[in-house]
Amino acid sequence: MKTNHNSDPLDQQIDALLASRPVKPNEDFTARVLAASETAKAEDSTRKAKRPLGTLIKLALPLAAAIAVTISISLWPVHTDSVATAASAESAALSTAEVQEIFLLEESLASLANIDASGFGSADLLSILDALYLEI
Repeated sequence: MKTNHNSDPLDQQIDALLASRPVKPNEDFTARVLAASETAKAEDSTRKAKRPLGTLIKLALPLAAAIAVTISISLWPVHTDSVATAASAESAALSTAEVQEIFLLEESLASLANIDASGFGSADLLSILDALYLEI
């Protein structure tokens, strides 16, 4: 894509120089470019051959991650129904007490929902909340 920048005097000067002296590549230009490309390719291959650490890391990191996941999964405790310890019985007793407390709280909250909202004025509601706050 060729763009014309006639407004810029530098562009006009560059265009005039290129028009008066056409640029032609040297005869061995293609050979030099191909030789440089081959040299760069050979350097890349020797550099890769000298650094086997990169390929080792590419293989070792996923392998180490897989081993770590396997070990962490194998260390998880296995709960079976046939083995009942004192600690599991104790935690079951605590959970039963907690469930009973949740039911009691639910019943008291359900009784609060039945209170008629028209019985409270805005000033009364504020004093009730203040009294509840002081009792806590």
